[in-house]
Parts: sequence; structure tokens; C-alpha cells
Amino acid sequence: DSDYVGLQIETVPGTTLAQTDAVSDQVRRIMAEKPDVENVLQTVSEGSGQLMVMLKDDRKLTSKELENEVTPVLQNLPD
Repeated sequence: DSDYVGLQIETVPGTTLAQTDAVSDQVRRIMAEKPDVENVLQTVSEGSGQLMVMLKDDRKLTSKELENEVTPVLQNLPD
């Protein structure tokens, strides 16, 4: 169990910075809505993005359980 979850976003070749930013924002909003999430830090470049999801100390889910919960949702997001 960790105090954070790291997410890596990779989009298809040719994706613009604006498109990548839109996808990253979607992921950030999904993660920020989770009750066990304290804060989400986000960096974006053309074609990729990284998110650092900080978890609350008094959370109900472990970091792995949260990853398992959101993975199917995030995998279905369009590029």
C-alpha cells in the first residue's frame, strides 16, 4: 500500500498537445472524484501525460485496490 498512485498516459501518434491535455484532464477529473483521493498533480506533453494521485491518510481502499477499480474505466477512455 502506498500514499499515491502514479498514472502514465500515452496517446496515439499524431495526437496534439491540446488533445492530450483534454484526455489528461478527463483522467484527472475521474481520479479527483474518488473519495479516497486527496489531490491530483498533472503534467502533459504532446502525446503523453503523467498524473500523481495523492491518497488520503484515512482512505478505505489501498492504492492497489484503487488502481484495480479505475483501470477498466480509464482503459475505455478514447484517445
